[in-house]
Amino acid sequence: MLSSGIVMLLVAAMFLPSCTANKSAKEAETYLLNKLGLNRRPRPDRSKIIIPDKMIQMYKAQTGLQLDTNMLVIPGRQNMGSANTIKSYTIEESRSNLLSPKDHYLVHLYFDVKELPERETFQAAELILSRTKLWKAPVKRRNVHVTVSDITQQLTALDESSTISRILDSKMVHAMDNDSISLDIGQAVERWTQNPSENYGLLVKVVAHKKQSRINNIRLKKRDKEGPKNPEWLKEQPIMLLYTDDTKHSISRTKRSAESTNKSKSKHGVRETCRRHNLYVNFEHVGWNDWIVAPPGYDAFFCSGACPSTLSAHHNSTNHAVIQNMMHLINIQIPAPCCVPTELSSISMLYLDEDSKVVLKNYKDMAVIGCGCR
Repeated sequence: MLSSGIVMLLVAAMFLPSCTANKSAKEAETYLLNKLGLNRRPRPDRSKIIIPDKMIQMYKAQTGLQLDTNMLVIPGRQNMGSANTIKSYTIEESRSNLLSPKDHYLVHLYFDVKELPERETFQAAELILSRTKLWKAPVKRRNVHVTVSDITQQLTALDESSTISRILDSKMVHAMDNDSISLDIGQAVERWTQNPSENYGLLVKVVAHKKQSRINNIRLKKRDKEGPKNPEWLKEQPIMLLYTDDTKHSISRTKRSAESTNKSKSKHGVRETCRRHNLYVNFEHVGWNDWIVAPPGYDAFFCSGACPSTLSAHHNSTNHAVIQNMMHLINIQIPAPCCVPTELSSISMLYLDEDSKVVLKNYKDMAVIGCGCR
């Protein structure tokens, strides 16, 4: 069946009878969360969490891909391969500071990045800076130069001259544009995931090009009247996106037993032929809608029905299944072929993890496309 029984566990959680022991339900939930890469069930306070627009846009883009796509393409980094997980980080305001140079903006940003779980490998990371719209257009075209640097030694003072850093990425942007800015910070974040104690943060510098008048609509700090939980700031604050590949996300499939498969019967008592049946998994019924942001549910489908004594091409069988079926007719102790999924597709999920981080992940083999006798 699907992903070592992931869908069946979801269905079990939806329809467990009241007489079923709580221990069994808890064990099923723990097993399923582990398969999803979570150590425990997330219980976030949704009222305090703002989903970044960037993550919503990426989720919409992923759900429009082909059904057999199970990896997330890293923007601008296709040569690095792909990732199946994207996690967003917001700045730690208590450890981020606005420095005060005379002729440009300089901000120290800190993201609390920990070591990656053993099952995950680093792929890439980017810093996303939002921009607010300027209502009064300047007479001449204004450009600003944005640079991000990795701070390699502990800050001793809040000034640029005493900061030891290395440039990671830089871009020249038009001041009147309001599109977000993406900067590659992969070298720094990969180092942090290997040695979190060496994470001293990033230095973001914004300079007017050719000493033009200062025009800066890049959101690097809160406005004076904005509180710590201001919705506008929470939506527009700098975010970091970490791209990883979870090598455990691809899980081996298990076959359904011939006994359970051959029990599928029509209303008239005649066994139905192996085919795909409808099955909608509703995350609210499972009780997981508080941490799964999207989708609210999905069409998983399932395979059920009898495999006839004579297998033909439309039964989507393998040569091995045909031979096994012949041997079953000779020796009843040899099991008959089973009705199982022959083609599966992935789904994209946007959810909150144990640390209330917003995560976008593609899970492989979650929905049935085709069934057959195998």
